[in-house]
Amino acid sequence: MPLRLVIQNTSPEEIEAPHQHPSAKFVEAALHTAKNSKKDTRSAIVADISDVLNCRQDDLNFMFEHQMVPNERRPVFELELPDYRMSLSDIYKEAAE
Repeated sequence: MPLRLVIQNTSPEEIEAPHQHPSAKFVEAALHTAKNSKKDTRSAIVADISDVLNCRQDDLNFMFEHQMVPNERRPVFELELPDYRMSLSDIYKEAAE
């Protein structure tokens, strides 16, 4: 089933993102701040984030050492996803249309 049909036939409640935990909002804001900070400040912020996430500071440094990739035009393909909610007869009806 094309992704377009999956989106059209799914209720907004099913697509809605789950509510974030307060610590997730802290991490998101801190990462945004670190991205726009100088190296010394960024290092301190990443140290705080690594404490919250219980990981090493080196595990988070990849987010700030990004190498630019040239933007090339790529063909767009129709993405087909299986819809496991559909019964076999519904799939046959969809294929017949």
